[in-house]
Amino acid sequence: MKLMVKLIAKVPFFSKLSEKERAILAEDDSLFEIFADGEYIVRQGVEDDYSLYILMSGNVDVINESDDAEESILTMKEGAVFGEASFLASHPRTASVRAQGQATVFKMSPKASKRLDCPMQLKINTRLSKILVERLVHSENRT
Repeated sequence: MKLMVKLIAKVPFFSKLSEKERAILAEDDSLFEIFADGEYIVRQGVEDDYSLYILMSGNVDVINESDDAEESILTMKEGAVFGEASFLASHPRTASVRAQGQATVFKMSPKASKRLDCPMQLKINTRLSKILVERLVHSENRT
């Protein structure tokens, strides 16, 4: 648990949570998963997993899959957040994410988030909303 508390403290996403709130998350082993090199964390188009993911350690590739090809569009590093649109809006995955080397992720399903108290849920959802807006603005500026 001490390792997870230290990992959570290093990740900017969790910075608005109190030390006690970060400890609550760190105590729940079900919120952390380890993926091997090349293993898919999420698959594009999947509609039955609406979990939020935060990369605690390692790197991942974000991949756009078409019928006949895969295109790596981004490499994410420790602290990266993905799956926020699926988590907030029950939206199918818009890309696949694959571990590049061993990767440890924080994974929270909408059901697991409902076990948190309301102030924690609000802090997490507010942070996710800001991330979504930042990504939208960034994507509009690129076009």
